[in-house]
Amino acid sequence: MILKEFVRRLSSHGRRDYDLACRWGGEEFLVLLNGVTLSDAVAFAERFRLYVSENPFEVGNQTLTVTVSIGVAEITLCAPYPERTIKVADDALYQAKLGGRNRVQYIEMPTMP
Repeated sequence: MILKEFVRRLSSHGRRDYDLACRWGGEEFLVLLNGVTLSDAVAFAERFRLYVSENPFEVGNQTLTVTVSIGVAEITLCAPYPERTIKVADDALYQAKLGGRNRVQYIEMPTMP
């Protein structure tokens, strides 16, 4: 039930029709925001993080506070490979988790050798 509500919130919270959101595995999701800067993506992630943490989930007769850790990376002309960008975003996600959870973390993409 929590995952379904999370998806509903992700689908309705500022994501545009041409952006892509999908379940990446377990409790991880991947969101591709087309045509935005890294700072715009970080701002989107922060707004969504606050939206989730400040609005408890109703599951049956329970009210649950849910938090989200988010890793952000940017595909650029210097780093056009999606799998590399996903790896960088995943690394940022784990930094967010290690940094105390309920955070947004980004890593600047390393330039291609």
